[in-house]
Amino acid sequence: VGTHKDQVKSSEEHQQISDVLLEILGDRLVEQVTPFAKEQEDGLWFYPIDNSLSGAQNPDPVVAELRQAIELVAKEDPEEYLERPIPIRWRGILDILLKQEESFLTMTEMKRMAAEQCLPAWQLMPMLEMFHEL
Repeated sequence: VGTHKDQVKSSEEHQQISDVLLEILGDRLVEQVTPFAKEQEDGLWFYPIDNSLSGAQNPDPVVAELRQAIELVAKEDPEEYLERPIPIRWRGILDILLKQEESFLTMTEMKRMAAEQCLPAWQLMPMLEMFHEL
């Protein structure tokens, strides 16, 4: 998702960004992302969204298309992520991680956090592997 469409407005710029994403991410992008296609345009590998219209009476129409794409993927759920049972402590740790300002934590920090949340040490690696899949 590109959230600055108000600053990067032209279709040509959107296509350039899309091309760069494809060049850098290659097969990973093709395997994991459904291209966003507007009428009479080639598909883009991201959804250009104007966040400055958030909450407005006329929000960016691409937001509705993104919502629809997310709902479709969630319904298909080929890996059955939504059906996997997970320990409740994992959810608590995920909530803490999502509130972190840092993008990365050391394994020492993760072990400390897991201990503080009473997560058994043997569950740390399976939890991180599952979070990585998501």
